[in-house]
Amino acid sequence: MRRFIVIAILLVSVVLTLGASASVALAEAGPFSPGDLLFPVQHYVEQQAFFRPNTDQRAVWFLDLMERRQLDMESHAGTPEQAVSVQYFNDAVSQVARSMRRISPGGFQALQPRLLSLLEQSERVVANLTPTT
Repeated sequence: MRRFIVIAILLVSVVLTLGASASVALAEAGPFSPGDLLFPVQHYVEQQAFFRPNTDQRAVWFLDLMERRQLDMESHAGTPEQAVSVQYFNDAVSQVARSMRRISPGGFQALQPRLLSLLEQSERVVANLTPTT
């Protein structure tokens, strides 16, 4: 009985470790886009901002995610996934705004040009979206 418990604990530990590792890899690689079956899992893990211990690093991470969501929105223009891509992009912009409020003044100064560039690019992407019915 004791041997069974030890093996079960080890097996559960291995499964949890593999699951956590796969989740972090999923967030870092970002292989899915809005509309994909596994995208909600990826989105959830991305929002946890693993391995970004301070507010400046989290702000950079959320800018990276905003850029990903912008690319998703651009690639889904005119498709059935356009609306959901726009919603996730909107969520990413809100997340960036919240994270930028929390960073140091020096961090804000460093990230402001990138944020402005992304917003300018986003304006062009939004201009190319097609109306949905």
